Amino acid sequence: MPQLGRSYERAWRHLADTRGSHDAARVFKVVLVAALERGIEETGRVLEAAMNAARSPLLDLRQEPTPQSVTVPDRLAGHQVPASPLAVYDALGRAS
Repeated sequence: MPQLGRSYERAWRHLADTRGSHDAARVFKVVLVAALERGIEETGRVLEAAMNAARSPLLDLRQEPTPQSVTVPDRLAGHQVPASPLAVYDALGRAS
């Protein structure tokens, strides 16, 4: 764990303390998969924030990361999608 950083060590200790080391090892794969998909540093930031807020780091890692910026093609930049009022969906729900 030291190679990954302090936040990974904290997450491991939390999991081992709450679940036991055998179950923690199985569950920690979620953390390692996130590190592969998002990068070690980004995953470390998510772990640290979760641990500082006394939240389960696993729940935060399962959420999709919010993109920092999105490039919209010029042909779609002026396009607006009309939204239906929620009352329409409520009426549809009552009809079924």
